[in-house]
Amino acid sequence: MARHRYIITFATALVVAAGAIVVSHGILETPNARARIETLPVVVSLQDISEGHAIERTGVTVVQWPRGTVPAAAYVSLDSVVGRVTRVRIFKGEAIMPGRLMPATTMPIRD
Repeated sequence: MARHRYIITFATALVVAAGAIVVSHGILETPNARARIETLPVVVSLQDISEGHAIERTGVTVVQWPRGTVPAAAYVSLDSVVGRVTRVRIFKGEAIMPGRLMPATTMPIRD
């Protein structure tokens, strides 16, 4: 009889522990509304791009930046910069800005 009671107590303890783990995991993994940071898409360079060269699709990507750090007029889509020619050198990780690009009709430098 005592053995049966120990088995029931142990099984109950296991169920309670499993429930506590599931509940605490859900609480810890759910981000607070205050902890969420609003982000915006920004086109950034994946590599250094020399002055006078066309931007290739493989050389840029769209990343999410916190709203307060996004430069004014930063491009938000790849199609708006692919094929455009750089006015100045653009560095890896830099946001692509209109002032750093030549007019859309400019041809790139041939190497």
